[in-house]
Amino acid sequence: SSGINAEWPLRRAPRIRLLLQLSLIQCLVNFDMFLYVERLLNLHRSHFLKIQHLQKILLLHSAQLKLILPNLQKALLLHSVQLKLILPNLQKALLLHSARLKLILLDLQKVLLLHS
Repeated sequence: SSGINAEWPLRRAPRIRLLLQLSLIQCLVNFDMFLYVERLLNLHRSHFLKIQHLQKILLLHSAQLKLILPNLQKALLLHSVQLKLILPNLQKALLLHSARLKLILLDLQKVLLLHS
């Protein structure tokens, strides 16, 4: 009976070796998966930090625009008022020059008729 007990570990050895190899393979796969997940987390962390940085820049630009916008609106209103004041004078000047050009053209036509 002691001979049967002595052979028992030898008969089980290939199965145990196979189980150990499978366990080692599983550990390597798990470790590889762990490294992959760690790389993904680092990538996501990097993207998250970039997004936070862009949000800070956006907030800063938004604050600057809020400061600048009222001044731009005031300047636009001022120029609009100035244009409203200038425009009638420009229209009058244009009408005056148009009338003068018509008189000059009539004079030129008379001169041409006299010389032809």
